[in-house]
Amino acid sequence: MANDDRTRFVPRRTTESRLKARLLNGRPLWPEAATIGQKQAIKDHHMRRLYPIPDDFEATIRILTAQEGGRTTPPRNGIRWDLSYELDSEPNQIWMVWPDFFDAAGDSLPINEPLPVDVPISARLTVLNDDLRKEIHGARIRVGRKFYCVEGSKRVAIGTVTRITGLHSDRKNGN
Repeated sequence: MANDDRTRFVPRRTTESRLKARLLNGRPLWPEAATIGQKQAIKDHHMRRLYPIPDDFEATIRILTAQEGGRTTPPRNGIRWDLSYELDSEPNQIWMVWPDFFDAAGDSLPINEPLPVDVPISARLTVLNDDLRKEIHGARIRVGRKFYCVEGSKRVAIGTVTRITGLHSDRKNGN
């Protein structure tokens, strides 16, 4: 077995260490974000997911073409975009809300293949800042709400919220 970033042995002793050892292509996923409720959500979910933290809402996202002002190269799943809301009172405000694009079976799309451009793709989105989930996003996110995925000041994708999932639950306690 090669000893590089993609292959490493992680001892598994306790439930906590097993969760911390969860790997995606050899890289640990947010081990510091693992609470009791998140562990249960991961255990109960049978689909392959990019992030082990519960998502907050689902959306359909269309990645803009280069001619529309989007990226010149297609992104891959796991991209760390920021989000801004359409018709927001603060148009220059962006938020750390990361997408996990998935297929019809609910499995995350591969991170090593380009995402399709100019077609709607389903995604689970996760608000990273727990303090802002209810304060900011709980009031703004609703089914049908339009938003933009941005890289710096550049809009690279347009999305529409299709379903609220865990946004209004307490992520820290799993309720």
